[in-house]
Amino acid sequence: MSKSKNLSKSQLERMRADLERRQHWLLNASRGRLDTPDAEEADRAGDEADLAQVALHTDLALDARARESREVQLIDEALSKIENGSYGVCSECSETIPLPRLEALPFAALCIDCQEELEATGALATPSQEFKLD
Repeated sequence: MSKSKNLSKSQLERMRADLERRQHWLLNASRGRLDTPDAEEADRAGDEADLAQVALHTDLALDARARESREVQLIDEALSKIENGSYGVCSECSETIPLPRLEALPFAALCIDCQEELEATGALATPSQEFKLD
């Protein structure tokens, strides 16, 4: 298996720290808040406009939780790749993922070319669809 050639030990440690910090924040944020209104609140909501607002709030909160859950999963995968030495290697073409891409999206599993190609062919969800769970 190819090993990451574009990251020094200090860069790799910085990426690990960034991933762990983001993972910690996501896990604590989801534990520390309750985004969805409970059934009592829905019952007290009143008219149709209030019920629609509660439903919209619930849908938005569930979408946010799904995105956060998916991001935690992607972070776990990136941390595993750091452990096994394959972090920063495109899972599609096995080329090195450029450092600027990893800095922007530390859990990126694909290089930009492969990401764009898979999105263009419809084989991969676009970034706006990437976190959507159906």
